[in-house]
Amino acid sequence: MVFAKQDNEGKVIAWAEIRLVDETGREDAKGVYVWIHDVWVHESCRTRNKFNKAMKEFIAEGRDRFPQAGFIYWTRGKHGKRMSLYNRKNILRRTRGGRQKEARRLHSTAITGATANTVAI
Repeated sequence: MVFAKQDNEGKVIAWAEIRLVDETGREDAKGVYVWIHDVWVHESCRTRNKFNKAMKEFIAEGRDRFPQAGFIYWTRGKHGKRMSLYNRKNILRRTRGGRQKEARRLHSTAITGATANTVAI
């Protein structure tokens, strides 16, 4: 599944291909791993903060789309193809900032029906 992040004008500034896989890395609808397979970020957004923000949104998207997954991983081309692997607990902590922020987000979403600026393609 490909997800795109758009700016305020609706232009795509980043996209990522996210797959649900089994322990061998093969696509599996019942897999327990979310693999962020490919990421592209527009040149104007390749600063550390903007790139990290886009990655955090893609990680959160994978977390939300595949609630059965226990882990999310991706390779980091900049660091010699080193792999980053996080379990669900760490993903929740890193993307939601703890229980208080999550409670506020859920309450706000329930009231306003607001969604993120990330769309599935």
